[in-house]
Order: sequence, then C-alpha cells, then structure tokens
Amino acid sequence: ITEGDTMEEVLANLQDAIEGWLEVASNSYIPEPNSKIVEVTVL
Repeated sequence: ITEGDTMEEVLANLQDAIEGWLEVASNSYIPEPNSKIVEVTVL
C-alpha cells in the first residue's frame, strides 16, 4: 500500500516500495522446483 499527493508521487512511492521488497526478498528467496521468473513493467 502506498500513497501520495499526486499520481507522480504515488508512482515514485510504489517504485520505492517494490524495490525495497525485492531487495529483502532476494536475500531469502528459495525458488520452488517448477517456478518461473518473470519481468513485470508498471507504467
């Protein structure tokens, strides 16, 4: 969940939140045997 006074601020806050989560998750992620990694772009 994120918020901001403008849509640009919301998107910047969302990007920061995603990057932070991915940084933490990448240090403890153990893939399942049949898992796939996909790239997602948020516009």
